[in-house]
Amino acid sequence: MTSLFSANNVFELFIESCKKFPQHPAIHINNTSYTYSQFLSIVSGIKKQITQSEIDTKLIGIYTDEHVNTYASIWSAMSLGAAYVPINMKHPNERAIAIMEEAEIAIMLYPEENDNILELKAKLSSKIKFICTKTDLSCKIDYDHKINDDDLIYLLFTSGSTGKPKGVPISHKNAWALAKIHQSSIYKISDDDRVLQMYELTFDLSAMSIMFPLCAGACIYVIPHEGLMYMEVLKILIDHKITMAYMVPSAINFLQPYFEQISLPDIKWSLFCGEALYHKTTSEWAKCTPNGKILNTYGPTEATMYMTNYFWEEASSDTFNGVISIGKPIKDMGFIIIDENQKEIPTGEKGELCIYGPQTASHYWKDETKTKASFIQIEHKGVSLTAYRTGDLCFVNENGNYMFVGRVDHQVKINGYRIELGEIEFHAKNFLPGHNLATFVVTNKENHPSIYMVIENFKLTSRELLNYLKEKVPSYMFPEKIFSIDQLPLNLNGKTDRNKLKEMFQKTN
Repeated sequence: MTSLFSANNVFELFIESCKKFPQHPAIHINNTSYTYSQFLSIVSGIKKQITQSEIDTKLIGIYTDEHVNTYASIWSAMSLGAAYVPINMKHPNERAIAIMEEAEIAIMLYPEENDNILELKAKLSSKIKFICTKTDLSCKIDYDHKINDDDLIYLLFTSGSTGKPKGVPISHKNAWALAKIHQSSIYKISDDDRVLQMYELTFDLSAMSIMFPLCAGACIYVIPHEGLMYMEVLKILIDHKITMAYMVPSAINFLQPYFEQISLPDIKWSLFCGEALYHKTTSEWAKCTPNGKILNTYGPTEATMYMTNYFWEEASSDTFNGVISIGKPIKDMGFIIIDENQKEIPTGEKGELCIYGPQTASHYWKDETKTKASFIQIEHKGVSLTAYRTGDLCFVNENGNYMFVGRVDHQVKINGYRIELGEIEFHAKNFLPGHNLATFVVTNKENHPSIYMVIENFKLTSRELLNYLKEKVPSYMFPEKIFSIDQLPLNLNGKTDRNKLKEMFQKTN
């Protein structure tokens, strides 16, 4: 196991792995495996290309693709004390340009030419240096780096409510705070582990499944983002006998119809993050991984990947509306639950979750208005501290575990009644086992909100579902319209894309 005590940041841990395990496989991608020595050679070659550009920058754009050079580019940027800024090649160029301009990117790395790159170069080559990275397994290995604690490790742009991408800067100090906890935990990664990497690189959880395994001498297995994503996940889990699976809950929701045929005895840990994890589905997944344990984690992008632990057990699972607890904050991180007036509320009451601690970002990128609204001063146990408002609705149960209720913006008021959409979904899922579904609110021209529900392969009538809901919830919580769909749309992070659903069904209101 790689030692934590001779390193000061994740890049130094990575270099230790390269020195200790040069012939171990580091990354398996596109049916090809690269050893630590080979991967570091590629990292060093790309680093050389960047330095030869003679452009001194603290932000390096990376055009993401399922290519070994893309993954190597992340470590190359890091070694230079620069933050990597991932830009998804499948996003419209208009969004890519907006991010490049917002981040003031001077260098853009990309693995191969394509139409999007040619269009971007035509528009921006006078402002940005585009570098097509080269794969060179014979490049001289460079172990040097220049990293300070306060340097950014990455800058991620998430969707903003105004349509403008929202930048979240995460420092080496933030990432190191989590790395030390992760590698000293009971689910720490070993050099013989095979770790799933299913996350798109603009999703912050990808940093967890890239950095932590490569800091411990393990191998990451990258799923191809072609075809049906979750069937590719299952194929890699089986074919490569994955031992640690980092996943969004949507992955097992999709695979649920196939559970009786799935056996994954090699999995030691299933780690879930990014969405609500349902107890019923988890119980069935546990049978597919008979030798494994299940961990539910939680953390917004602003909290550096994740910041809670909940070790799931069938008999003692804490749930609310069928959703498994997010647990308690990990070491040095803290939670506060506040009301609409930003005042801390008593234990057991529902309110907005705020977080604080060394993993928490301090601001949004060049956006004072959003920063002031989201990073607030709170009095907690006689101390004034800065906390981040997550927008998540939570409460603490009798066991001291935090329960996720839903998004504050998913807690809607219709005809004066406050409604939590997660409660409707819970009861509908009980009536329709094995069906994926989602609720959302649409607003008509008269500004009247209505609840819509979309269900995959819904064969019954709306009346049958509503008759069941009559026994469970008040009539004001009934979906006004129920639709069937072959498959719920997913965003690039593998989560249900509720915004897309609104676009698809808003016109029916």
